[in-house]
Amino acid sequence: AITSATVGYTISRLAAPRSDVGTVLQRPLATSRAHPTSPVVKRSTVPATQRAPGPREHNAFPWLRAATAAAVGLVSKAPPAEAVELANPWSVQVNDIAPTLFQASLVPYLAFLFFLGRPSTKLPAGAWRGFAFLLVFVFATIPAGIYAKTQYGDILANVDWLHGGAESLLTITNLWIVFGLRSAMPALPRKPDSPVPAFGNPFRKEFDDMLLYFFGFLAVVGCGQAVQHGLLGLEPANALSLPTWIVHSSSVLEYGTAMGLVWRLADVTGIEQWRGLTYAMLPSFAGALTACTFHFFYNSPELNALVALQATLTLVGNCTCAFAAWRVWEGGKEKEKIEAFKVSLSKQFEADYGPEDTMTRPLPKSSPPLPATVPLTDTTGQWVVKLGLTSVFAALAVKFGELTLQAPFHAEAGLPLALAMIAVPTALNGAYFYAKSK
Repeated sequence: AITSATVGYTISRLAAPRSDVGTVLQRPLATSRAHPTSPVVKRSTVPATQRAPGPREHNAFPWLRAATAAAVGLVSKAPPAEAVELANPWSVQVNDIAPTLFQASLVPYLAFLFFLGRPSTKLPAGAWRGFAFLLVFVFATIPAGIYAKTQYGDILANVDWLHGGAESLLTITNLWIVFGLRSAMPALPRKPDSPVPAFGNPFRKEFDDMLLYFFGFLAVVGCGQAVQHGLLGLEPANALSLPTWIVHSSSVLEYGTAMGLVWRLADVTGIEQWRGLTYAMLPSFAGALTACTFHFFYNSPELNALVALQATLTLVGNCTCAFAAWRVWEGGKEKEKIEAFKVSLSKQFEADYGPEDTMTRPLPKSSPPLPATVPLTDTTGQWVVKLGLTSVFAALAVKFGELTLQAPFHAEAGLPLALAMIAVPTALNGAYFYAKSK
């Protein structure tokens, strides 16, 4: 209720009509990839005594009024359609379906959090808090998106400092999830005197090490080509900065790591349904790739369909994750019933035949965690170092590689390439886990 009141009040204040909103509406949204960031629209200079009374002057309880209006869907005065699109934080064009899909995806995600938080799932508390922290990212994009449209007349993705700041919350979310999941994983046993290597063995077939070398190679090639052909400085004004690309790369890599750790939970907890959650996370993984692909093409209006695709994948991914989390909960409850039955059977056997019987021993009250098939081969610190290096290399490869390829400057014919950039990594990720299941 407090969150609803806060969000409703924030939207009502940021989206409230003011004297300078007409100036913003007189020009189209600057969604072109070559269009520079629009200047900040100054607030009205009309004295306060000559302006119409604001929400606080009409009602002594603006928070309650905003929360009630948001709950029942009532407004005192319907704003123009352009003003609605301007104040909509997720829309990129008029009559956009993406905001509706993004809003609808919140309901299954709340169900996902409910099922995942049941004690029977054996999920570490830190991982659940990480999944819940995603709501902070979601609600932070609302005022950020509205501010970008009302103050810059542009979408959030074209205002780099707002975009990178909001996206950093998603990076924190995925890091929190990974740290929580790693806390439940058994580490690789080492001899007391054996040194711990700072980096992985180059010849060891670890997926994260392979990504580090792969993106490092692409970063060197991309930067070299950009410098050689004098492409530096030719990016559009709305191109993502290097720090923002690092944040995006890190978020995708962290989510992929979380998928692998969720797969391992099936071995650690003995609940096989955890593997199903890994497959259920694939649509959300594809949604993250869709957002990066849209930025790869400099947020071109010709590819606004990618935003709707991202919203669809988010909704589908939250639904599949909610269903998979429910299966994990059911599987955990079934495992608890079996363990309770074993304990009662052991007590009954001991009562009938006595504790000195050597044919069988009473089972423990609860089965100990099963060891993971492949323990973690690096410490959390080593993983963070590799994640940081891989994120930087991936950001360099994308930022300068897109200049070398020139494909983002021909976005009108880039939809097949964009779809391939989404489908191929998603399919490879799914095939990787399918091969592990065999």
